[in-house]
Formats: sequence, structure tokens, C-alpha cells
Amino acid sequence: MKKKIPYIKILPLLIISFICYKIIDNPKALLKGLKYLFSMLLPFIWAFGIAYFLNPLMRYFENKWKWKRYLSLIVVYAIFIGAIAFTIGIMAPKTIENAKQIVKEMPQYAEQTEKFINDKLPKFEKSSDTGISAQLQKNVNGFAEKAGNFINEKLKAFATKIISFTSGFIKFIIGLLISIYMLKDKEKFTEGTKRIIRALFGEEKSKGIFAFGAEADKIFSRYIVGKFIDSSIIGVLCFVGLSILKAPYTAIISMVVGITNMIPYFGPFIGMVFGVIIVIFSSPIMA
Repeated sequence: MKKKIPYIKILPLLIISFICYKIIDNPKALLKGLKYLFSMLLPFIWAFGIAYFLNPLMRYFENKWKWKRYLSLIVVYAIFIGAIAFTIGIMAPKTIENAKQIVKEMPQYAEQTEKFINDKLPKFEKSSDTGISAQLQKNVNGFAEKAGNFINEKLKAFATKIISFTSGFIKFIIGLLISIYMLKDKEKFTEGTKRIIRALFGEEKSKGIFAFGAEADKIFSRYIVGKFIDSSIIGVLCFVGLSILKAPYTAIISMVVGITNMIPYFGPFIGMVFGVIIVIFSSPIMA
């Protein structure tokens, strides 16, 4: 019978102690190392995220339609790659074009908005004796320009992020390929992970960890899939509605509304505010 190594139980404590020492001793070097490590692990992070996201759909095909693993993989990745191709080929160019146009025309929109407000305030003053219009007139000058400059800066920063994201596209492709193997042999990966947890925490504690992980996976996977479907529908409806109303920048507004809808509670509000601000600057009357 093999003897258990008692030191394996204190291994997590030793690792945590070493990390804490390094943080105190040289935090900049540690952060630089973590950044490099994250860059190296990014394909595997993509792989895990993609596999986790697509696993419910593959599981549905296998359990509901009794498909074989290979057939389920082919169909699932065909749907996933098709959705990416649609986004890149149709939505992305329109979104980028909208962003460029907003940045280019923002100073003009700021002037139009300021002029619109200044023209309407005197009419409001004639029909009201509250004195509110005078105060608004005093504070409104220059506000549109400042807001326009703020949005302009944020959009430029957003464009920079897009370029940075594009530079990591190769890592995404590598992660996509790795995720295929992860889904194909997911039972082996799961069993290997369980063995590591048992070795580190023991049999009794591992049972609690497994139970917690199973419950968290059940709740989180349902939320992610449900929220993604909901956000996709919201984004499409927003695009259709804005197109019917002939609103400007339908692509970028719909994209932002769909993405921010994934954020719990405040996401829809953030998307709505973004759309309202863009429409106000481009067409105050429509807003």
C-alpha cells in the first residue's frame, strides 16, 4: 500500500504564502508576471468559455435527439461559427462605420443640440413665469459641446479596444480549436479535475466542493444561456424597430443594447441611456 504524502495537504497554504510574499516584496514585477501569464493562458480561457457556453446545446442534442457526440459537435460549432460569421460579416462593419461617423460628426451634433435648446427656451419662457428657463439658458451654453467631447473621447477609446481585441483574434481561434477537444472529451477533463481536487482537499471536503460546483454550474449555465437568448432577441428587435423609425446609427445602438442587456439589473438602463444620448445629439427632434 502506498503511503500518503502528508505535505500535499499544506501545499495550497504554501502556494498562498509564496504569492503573498511576492506581492509584498515586488508588486510591480508580480503584476507584470500575472499579465504575461494571463496572455499565455488566454487561449485556454477562451477554450473553457466557449466549451462551457456550447455545452448545454450539445447536451440538448445528445439527450433530446439522441445524437452521437461527433454529430452534436459538428452542428453546435456550425451554429456558433455561423453566428460569428454573421456578426463579423454584417453587423461589425455597420457598427464600426457608425462609430466612425459619430466621431466625425459629433462636433456638428453638439452645435445642433445647443442651438435647438437655445431656440426652444425663449418659447418656454413666454408660456411660463417660473423663471426656470432663464436658469436653464444660463447653464445650457457649452453643455452640448462638453458632452460631445466626452462621448467623442469614449468612442475613440472604444475603437482602440476593438483594435486591441482584433489583435488577439489568433488566440481566440486557438481557443476555439481547443474547445472542440474539451467538449469531445469533457468527461475525461471533468474526472481529471475531480482527481486534483480530491488530492488537494481530501475526500470529505471534495464532496462539498463537487456539490457546490454542480449547483453553481446548473444555475450559472441556465442564466448565461437564457440571458444570451434574451439579449439576442432584444438586440434584433431594437435593430428592426430603429430601422422602421429610420433612426440614425441603428447598428451600433442595437449592438450596445444587446450587449449591455447581458448585465444584470442595470444593463438595459445603460443601453437605453446610450441610445437616447446618440439620438439626442444626431436628431434632437426625433429624441
